[in-house]
Amino acid sequence: MNTRAAKPRGIALVMVAASLTGLMGFAALGIDLAFLMEAQGELSSAADATAIAAASGLTTSPHEGAKKAKATDRAITYAALNKVLGQGINLNSQAAPLDFGRWDATTRTFLLDAVPTNAVRVSFELTGSTIPAAPQLFFAPVLGQGTGRIAASATAALVGSRDIVLTLDRSGSMNDDGSNPPQPLTDTKTAAKAFVDLISNSDSENDQVGLVSYSDSATLNKALTSDFSSVKVAINGLSANGCTNIAAALCRARREATSTRANQGAVPVIVLLSDGIANTRVNPSTCGLSGSGCASTSGGEADAKAQADLIAKAGIVLYTISLGNRTNRQLMTQMAAQTGGEHFHAPTTGDLEFIFVEISKRIPAVLVE
Repeated sequence: MNTRAAKPRGIALVMVAASLTGLMGFAALGIDLAFLMEAQGELSSAADATAIAAASGLTTSPHEGAKKAKATDRAITYAALNKVLGQGINLNSQAAPLDFGRWDATTRTFLLDAVPTNAVRVSFELTGSTIPAAPQLFFAPVLGQGTGRIAASATAALVGSRDIVLTLDRSGSMNDDGSNPPQPLTDTKTAAKAFVDLISNSDSENDQVGLVSYSDSATLNKALTSDFSSVKVAINGLSANGCTNIAAALCRARREATSTRANQGAVPVIVLLSDGIANTRVNPSTCGLSGSGCASTSGGEADAKAQADLIAKAGIVLYTISLGNRTNRQLMTQMAAQTGGEHFHAPTTGDLEFIFVEISKRIPAVLVE
């Protein structure tokens, strides 16, 4: 009797062991799949940012060779700044990373090698010889697959109108540069109004500009509008005090750039200026102040990076300007690079007008596919 009873129990144990082996196999493959999906997402984001950065280089010269060279230089720089698997992309290790041509907005097609060039297609693929290399899988080698080959492409072109949210620092330090009388905010207002004039005098009939300013928290001083005179009036009304809540500024600017006031098909752009460091935290659900005081530098920087990530995911290009030598230029550079934008350093307010001119040349680029 005992012998007969043991047989079903033995069979059950074999079946349980076989089932556990299968379940462990599925779990292992699931881990590899999740790892590949994360790497794929990073590579796609890098391709998007690199395409926008490269296309913006096409504005620097009317000559085909010169503007393609500038676009290539920007692609190399921004590919390296966007990390995949913890490592920047070496554009020169890619087989054929860049194609130049024209984007036909009517047919929504990329015309390879057509001139004058107004578009760049970026193509990335991670293999055994690229930097970074194709990701090494954890468990798939058991099945004979040691690496996961992933690829991504993106095309950016100089097309469309622009929705620009100008985002200006009005913290207390903007009122004190050692001059008599202190004038950082006054000079910034002058340069910002000149920037608005540049946009108003562009060829596009559908450009819009909005104004966000920030200290402890951020304020939408002027919603996106084609009434450029009203934007300059709002700039004139700014006054300085308080801390530097960069995260709140980016949060408020992103919401305006994606609001119902945004033009359909326009290139969304945020231009952020700061003369300090991110020392105040944000409530991301309201874009308002979280906590008090100017003491949360690490938290403020983390919040700012998180907002830059949301800006990138929304397809908005961020340009950052560091005014003076008290800014965290590494943070400002990183946030801009996440979106395909660019960071500019203004040692003094006298450099601002030139920088705004440079930004106005770069911001028509938009992802088209």
